[in-house]
Amino acid sequence: MLVVSAVVLTSYAQAKRIPPNAGGASIPTVTRIPTLGLTVPTMSIVEQGAVLDPPADPQRAGWWAGGALPGAETGSVVITAHKLHGGGGAFDTLAKVKRGALVTIGTEAGVQNYEVVSVRNYDRAEFAERAGDFFRTDGKHRLVLITCYDWNGTDWNGNTVVIARSNTPEA
Repeated sequence: MLVVSAVVLTSYAQAKRIPPNAGGASIPTVTRIPTLGLTVPTMSIVEQGAVLDPPADPQRAGWWAGGALPGAETGSVVITAHKLHGGGGAFDTLAKVKRGALVTIGTEAGVQNYEVVSVRNYDRAEFAERAGDFFRTDGKHRLVLITCYDWNGTDWNGNTVVIARSNTPEA
């Protein structure tokens, strides 16, 4: 897997386009954002009621098991991780990712690559209003990365949402 990832990152740096995917739709094991220096172990998580909490370990990301697999033909691959107001969360720097950046999802079958198309902060009300769109199980395949933003001293006021497209023709 490390050899494939090194080749993928090198080809992206040279070509400035999303590298080809390797392997089919499969469960994610690691989320990488090379421009941010992030390599985050990723595990399956399920929602509790209407809430999807990241893993308790702030250094891990959680893939919403009710959504699409990386490499699927349709639906949103939703991955969430902590941002800690004192630092040390897996997605502390997520809001700094830029449009066009590569996001690589290592899976049990290979690697799936995505290109960031939007980065936006939503307050709690906006996020709740748009949640149905972020957590789609149909429609165009895409990656949705979610973390908290805007620490007010006691709680987070909203969420940072990064949307990335796959390199597949239908995305």
